[in-house]
Amino acid sequence: MPKEIKFNIKLTIVGKESLVTASTNVKALAKEFGLAHAEAKKFQSGISKWSA
Repeated sequence: MPKEIKFNIKLTIVGKESLVTASTNVKALAKEFGLAHAEAKKFQSGISKWSA
């Protein structure tokens, strides 16, 4: 199972307000990916215990 996911994000920023909004959304996206990763690890651990 790969431990790295690569993706590209292209943003067109017009003004400072858009930059703040975009950076906030990217931080939220990173947080959600972190939560999904943690849940996947729990699932993997549970499956390992169940199969043993």
